[in-house]
Amino acid sequence: MKLSAAALRRAHDRLLFACAYPMNRDEWEGANRELGELAVRAQALSRTSRGAALQNSGIAGTPIVASFSLALTRWLVDRFGENVSLDSSDADPEHLMATLTPLLDPIEREVLSEHPLRWTQWRRQFLGPQRAQHLRRLLTLLERLPGTSPERDAVFASLRVFVRWVVPIDAPVLSTGRFPAGAPRFHPRGLVKRALPARAWAEGKPARLRLDAAERRDLVDLARGTMTSLLSETDPFTCAHEGEVELHDMGHGVSVALFASIPEHKLALEAYVGYLLLKNHVPVGYGGGWVLGRQARFGLNVLTPFRGGESALFLCQLLRLYARRFGLKLFLVDPYQIGLGNPDGIRSGAFWFYWRLGFRPRQAELLALARAEALRIKPGGKRTPAATLRRLSHAVMAWETPLEAGWAPIDVEQVGAVVSRHILERFDVDRVKAGRSAKRRLGLRDSRLAVMLDALTPSGGWSAAELSRLNRLMPGKDRNEMDHARALQGCRQLMGRLADASGDTQ
Repeated sequence: MKLSAAALRRAHDRLLFACAYPMNRDEWEGANRELGELAVRAQALSRTSRGAALQNSGIAGTPIVASFSLALTRWLVDRFGENVSLDSSDADPEHLMATLTPLLDPIEREVLSEHPLRWTQWRRQFLGPQRAQHLRRLLTLLERLPGTSPERDAVFASLRVFVRWVVPIDAPVLSTGRFPAGAPRFHPRGLVKRALPARAWAEGKPARLRLDAAERRDLVDLARGTMTSLLSETDPFTCAHEGEVELHDMGHGVSVALFASIPEHKLALEAYVGYLLLKNHVPVGYGGGWVLGRQARFGLNVLTPFRGGESALFLCQLLRLYARRFGLKLFLVDPYQIGLGNPDGIRSGAFWFYWRLGFRPRQAELLALARAEALRIKPGGKRTPAATLRRLSHAVMAWETPLEAGWAPIDVEQVGAVVSRHILERFDVDRVKAGRSAKRRLGLRDSRLAVMLDALTPSGGWSAAELSRLNRLMPGKDRNEMDHARALQGCRQLMGRLADASGDTQ
């Protein structure tokens, strides 16, 4: 029976849910097999006039036309070759030529100064007559740009390049991308709908699975492919440092792969550790934690086909993993998760998802509002008005782990404001001068934290022991961000000054 594009999309999501939450092994194996067959049918349909509706569906075998970063575009070209091509650019042609012409040979530039070309002529002359080669050659040209990888990404973003990827049926995308880790979990008695972080904590330290280089590479491919099929990307996946990939078996059929970025894309202070969440070997969610000392700002994104499943269990197991791996005391929910600038978060009442799991606003007035609203809606199961949810979306939602150690929260935005004021008032916004002065004054070999440390200097100065410790630790951030994040907790004078700079966030 022939299925329409809409029917294929619905079947795709239904089979994905069955792969993650099967009743038994036969259902699990059958759903995975049917997804492979569906990809073949989608590929055939996408080649007909009726297949246009499958573009950007993310289903294996169908095309994706979207704009990605320079790094992810390079991965697509290297990994999938002729299946990836230049589709178009939304940038002004004059901007395109002004950006690319300085990257040509000096003689070519001289000729152009005398005889300017239109963009179609420029492209044909310098990228060649075969359009299929244009994307690869454009990337080669752009990689001659000076500066850091993030700076080249910014230039590429300004070109507004759209690529066309005809997704192979065996590509590591959501449809058919899998990573076999841990035993599958079947659900003859239904799904786990209720979970609490404290109960997950009691399960102890998760089992970290051993990975060889090929397996780490496969996980990076799966993370990138999954996000690309969602027309999205995130730094720890796109710029993943393969040597830092970890995989943890959480039980319940759940495993979590952790990712850190290559050195050029690491943050200066926090450790941005991304994750890919797998249920029965299927990618079901992604997100990250921004770890600093004993706290982490945290976010969870459950993929659309799996909503209505075990979201609470997933969050609790992620909190367990991050808390145990990094010795954390405090988790802070990214406000976007509860609706700040996120209409979906308001419509779904995401605030109450975190509330039921034990997260509470740190601001006293929003805590009082939430308690009153919880009492109002409880008797009849009433819905909270959108206006109230928008007020609550400004909450700093927090959950504390059972660890005994106390922790004073750090507000990185406030720390950043202190640094900016220091540079403005003492160096008249000359950041180069501020950096040189800080390194010289503090005797630091690594410049990433130098200006911040200068701005936060205690009245009695930094202790020699603390500066020596930082000099030893900072190079480790490039080698292994996850181990570095935990080691940084030992810099107690630094953590105290960061908390002081943050002020009272309650």
